[in-house]
Amino acid sequence: MPIKNTTLVQRNFEEATHPLLEEAATVSALTERNITAIDWKKQTFFPRHKKFSSDLVGFTQDGDIIHIEQETSPGSDFFYRMIEYATLISVEFDLKRRLFQYAYYTGDEPRKTELIEHNMGWFGHRFFFMDAGSEEVCQRLIKKPLPTAVLSLLVRNFDLAERYSEAIVERIGKLSPQERRPIIDHCMRVSSLRGRRNLFETILMGKLNYDPTLFNNPAAEAAVKDALSGWLPDAVARLSFAISPGLNDYILNGMSGWEITEFLKHAGSFISQDDLMKTLGLEWVPETPEPDTESGYGNGT
Repeated sequence: MPIKNTTLVQRNFEEATHPLLEEAATVSALTERNITAIDWKKQTFFPRHKKFSSDLVGFTQDGDIIHIEQETSPGSDFFYRMIEYATLISVEFDLKRRLFQYAYYTGDEPRKTELIEHNMGWFGHRFFFMDAGSEEVCQRLIKKPLPTAVLSLLVRNFDLAERYSEAIVERIGKLSPQERRPIIDHCMRVSSLRGRRNLFETILMGKLNYDPTLFNNPAAEAAVKDALSGWLPDAVARLSFAISPGLNDYILNGMSGWEITEFLKHAGSFISQDDLMKTLGLEWVPETPEPDTESGYGNGT
């Protein structure tokens, strides 16, 4: 059986054709473009990284590829990475699926939400850049069901954050106690990213009846009381009647999370101290007198 050295054949072809392919006239004829000069560059290229790890890659019901890259502080090479991701992902799935890429930016500084395009002759690349804190993006999210709407709490505008928190709490109130907990956990984590956990907790506890199952540990209970207790001095000062020093001290320092919630909810409608105590389920506890005895063995005479 004859032996054929394919490597040698390939090398002979390259050695024979390569010098001719370098000619500008040859390139002009092959490409049918008006090329009169070419400055040839290096011919060996290496990937910038040995491995690229993307955030989210999946198939839609239509078979398209969705790639979502979350970025807090995209560097100067971010656009390069998105092109590299596009190439690697497309090759991974045999170039047989449409690819749609999205960058989800969660940083503090506002960025423009826009379509980013790079046109390089026959090779083009595009992806959609979304600012997670922009009003435009958050308006899309707040209209969606829970838990998707929770991401609207990333909005930078404080007034909108307050409005969205109220809207989400109203939806939470319609859920069963079992369904509430995971949604509230999402809300706490997301609102914390903008430093607004206290805002959300205050709205949550002000609108929902206190539910111990939502805060079933001392640390969580303490956090709720801390979030609401700052409203108490002003609420007490606005009462239309005087209250006893003992009740004043209990309101400011001794109430539970449920009691604080109920007090703040009804503070504007109380008509008397008795009405306040009845609403909160409070009652006076008689002081137990100290026994009139003396220590020791002597008892008179």
